[in-house]
Amino acid sequence: MKNKGLVSSLAAIIAVQLFAVMCAASWFSHNSSVKTTNVDIIYQAKLANGKTLKMGSYKLEIPLNSKSPDLKFYQHGKLVASVPAQVKSEAHARRKQLFPLMETVARFMRHSHAARRLLVGYQSRCNPGVYADLFEKYRPDLVIASSPCCPMPPFLLRKPASRGVPSAAAIISWDSSSSYGLPGAKVDWITCWSEIQKQELIGGADWLAERVNVSGMPPYDGYVRKTWLLPRQEYFRLHGLDPQRKLLAYASSFVSWSPNIQNVEALADLVIDERLSQPAQLLVRLHPIHMSGHYVEEADRIRTLARQHAHIRVVEPVPLGQLGHYSGEDTAEKTSMRANSDVFLTVASPMRVEASFQRKTTARSVLDA
Repeated sequence: MKNKGLVSSLAAIIAVQLFAVMCAASWFSHNSSVKTTNVDIIYQAKLANGKTLKMGSYKLEIPLNSKSPDLKFYQHGKLVASVPAQVKSEAHARRKQLFPLMETVARFMRHSHAARRLLVGYQSRCNPGVYADLFEKYRPDLVIASSPCCPMPPFLLRKPASRGVPSAAAIISWDSSSSYGLPGAKVDWITCWSEIQKQELIGGADWLAERVNVSGMPPYDGYVRKTWLLPRQEYFRLHGLDPQRKLLAYASSFVSWSPNIQNVEALADLVIDERLSQPAQLLVRLHPIHMSGHYVEEADRIRTLARQHAHIRVVEPVPLGQLGHYSGEDTAEKTSMRANSDVFLTVASPMRVEASFQRKTTARSVLDA
């Protein structure tokens, strides 16, 4: 099957490899005119010249000293495809000149605790007083933010530090402790879900062990208590589902993990052709990333599929404020989708974790339509 969504993904992979090679070209011997690296193609992809690469591992060969290089893909020692390299975008000349310095600074920061502390302290000096009126009005004794380093919380947390008011941050997501990095302000305390997250905060963000509290997973309490659960009959009526058919619920994953469209099309074929042991219907939940950029194309293909077939339905994430489509406002929808499904499927969505709290059997699906 030809998957247009992977053309851009493949181009991105090649662009990153090519960029890395060009930046490192000076490190190689002048006698080395070719750089090779390994590339994994997660699904069949079409190259710009029309040639197709099947899913699998390839050796990518990149000429270093050519003005118009051809990228060559080898598998099992045999040349299987060749395509002219194309530069989609290029950094400004000044940024190129600064790149070695930036790389050196980043390497130094990784190995210097003192330097990282200085950076956090320096950032704290940037305090534009965004929340000054609230501090004057309420004069808090403690300030708590949902994150120590997302765009807005640091501005909230820098204010109490300047006034001697204690502050705290709370980990609200499964990946926050490993993806946020250094705090954007000096924060006194932080609470997280587990000992694993605590170790990530200590080892990856310089938190002191005595300043990290393990509290469990409060965002998931509602799943255990069934606070947000809609009855099956009400949920089916909400989405126009057939109560006489089994429900396959598919939660889309971040597209860079694996395109969702081939899974959705394969499941849709099973439903439409009545090839399952019992009559079924498919409900697809789009990922927040489907709402922007080139990921919209995959979402549109899924929506088109739903418009064309009576037993295919689509659920879209609800946006809220700065969190956009990543907000938790549709918790009742996500909870009820999992609980009322007869089979819950996904590739790599964190909804698998939530499904475990509901004791729902989950199938990890990587299908070929």
